[in-house]
Amino acid sequence: MSELSSSDNARLESWFRQVSAPRAFSSLMELTGDWALFVVNENREIIAWNKGAEELLGFSSKEVLGQHCLKANRCQECMSGCGISEFGEIRGTSLTLLNSSGTPVQVRKYAQQLTNEKGEFCGGIEILRPVHAQPPKLHLNPLHNQVEIFHGMISQNDSMRNVFQSV
Repeated sequence: MSELSSSDNARLESWFRQVSAPRAFSSLMELTGDWALFVVNENREIIAWNKGAEELLGFSSKEVLGQHCLKANRCQECMSGCGISEFGEIRGTSLTLLNSSGTPVQVRKYAQQLTNEKGEFCGGIEILRPVHAQPPKLHLNPLHNQVEIFHGMISQNDSMRNVFQSV
């Protein structure tokens, strides 16, 4: 984790006082889209669970808030130990989780341990990025109604569509 300089930290703390940290964090949770973002406390109980987590893993926030993280993070690696308490951070580790119906879900996990001033574990923030078998949705120009797909390449450009046709 990159550390902020004392002046950067002071500016950030001042900003958090203006907007309120919970409101800022709530906005962050909404911005993550289909990425699951959740927070655990020092007892590894889930204290925040976004819509992306609900959609990805199939558990509503009502079902998991206040519950141990293993209720929703059902994977072999998670059962054998807590990565963030052991390593402090996780950066893009591939995992297979089981969603609420038992279906495997491929994700990349990013997590950061949070500690108090004494260095004691206070919880952590985790993000699960789904690994989609399908490419992400494209935002195509609605003015062009013809889209050409050729061997995984997509184009609305007339010249490129001609190239696809020639090939």
